[in-house]
Amino acid sequence: MLIVKGIEDRKDTKLIKQFATYCLSRFLTKSQMRRIVVTITYAERHEIKDPVDKADLSKYEAWMIPSSDSKNHFWITLAKFALNKNAKSPLTKYKKTLKYLAHELVHVKQFFTGEMSDVFKNGELVGTRWHGVDYPELSPKYCVTNPIKAEWVYYESPWELEAYGRTDGLYNMFHDEHGEEWLK
Repeated sequence: MLIVKGIEDRKDTKLIKQFATYCLSRFLTKSQMRRIVVTITYAERHEIKDPVDKADLSKYEAWMIPSSDSKNHFWITLAKFALNKNAKSPLTKYKKTLKYLAHELVHVKQFFTGEMSDVFKNGELVGTRWHGVDYPELSPKYCVTNPIKAEWVYYESPWELEAYGRTDGLYNMFHDEHGEEWLK
């Protein structure tokens, strides 16, 4: 199930849901698709209360959070200010954020299938696990004390290489297959 928040126009919501469904269907089975819940929220900076999240929204313009109590529920937040409000077509208006959405949906797939998980010790996030290998360099504590090295590790991490590598392709395939047809 896909839930879209923060977008008032029904056609725009339809586009976002169709795009998300398209992306997920590229790497999940129909059975898996029926079990997953993704809440997609378009937010403005002033709507974000947590100062760290607000800074992240300004810097990264998107993020995904897996549920702590369900392997099947994920929350994606996208920057509403990244929309191209002068665009003539909705697909162009949402191009940048749809690419961010594609990137975050790759992470949804990675968490949902167990390729990737957060690593906790005594209730504290201490890193990321990818195919059984721990990456403590990406723990919040390490990122604060070694921000430059943490950023390098982030861009070199296998899960980010996959997500960045799939982003443009997912958007381009959707565009080539659907164009503006979704409006009909």
